Amino acid sequence: MPGRLQRGHRQRHQAHHLDLQRPIQPALDPRLRTRTGAGHFTAPAPVLPGLPFRRSRAPHPTSATYTVSSEWPGGFGANVSVNNLGDPVNGWKLTWSFPAGQTVTQLWNGTYTQSGSQVTVGNVDYNSALSSGGSASSGFNGVFSGSNPVPSSFALNGSAGR
Repeated sequence: MPGRLQRGHRQRHQAHHLDLQRPIQPALDPRLRTRTGAGHFTAPAPVLPGLPFRRSRAPHPTSATYTVSSEWPGGFGANVSVNNLGDPVNGWKLTWSFPAGQTVTQLWNGTYTQSGSQVTVGNVDYNSALSSGGSASSGFNGVFSGSNPVPSSFALNGSAGR
C-alpha cells in the first residue's frame, strides 16, 4: 500500500543501526569491521560517548635545505630553509644535530636553542605560518673545530623530514 512502511523493510532498516544500550564488540560485529586488501578484517578503536575523537595523523611531510654560505678558519655562516609539504602549520620548530660539535653563535629570522649537538630553530611572529608548499628561512653564524660537515637529517615539529 502506498504511504505505509512494510514490516519487513522496517526490520531490515533497523538492523543497520547500532544499539547503544548493549556493549559493542567491534571484532564480532560485522557492521564495525573493515576489510583490508589482504582479505583480513580490522576493527576500529571504539569511540565512547562524551570523549573527544582524535584522528591519528601521519608524520608531517617536510624538507629542509642547509647551505654553508661562507667559511673561515674556525667559523662559518649558513642558511637553513624549511619547506612545508603538508597541511598548513602555524608555529614551527626545526631540529637537527651537528655531526662534529659545531655551535651556533648568532641567528636571524628565528629563535634558537642548542644543547650539545642538538639545535632547535623556531619561528618568530612574522614567519610562524607555513602554508602548504610554503617555506621559511633562517641564517646563522657558527663555530667549529676540525671539520664542518653538514647535518644529515632534520625534523619539523618532531616529525622527520627529508
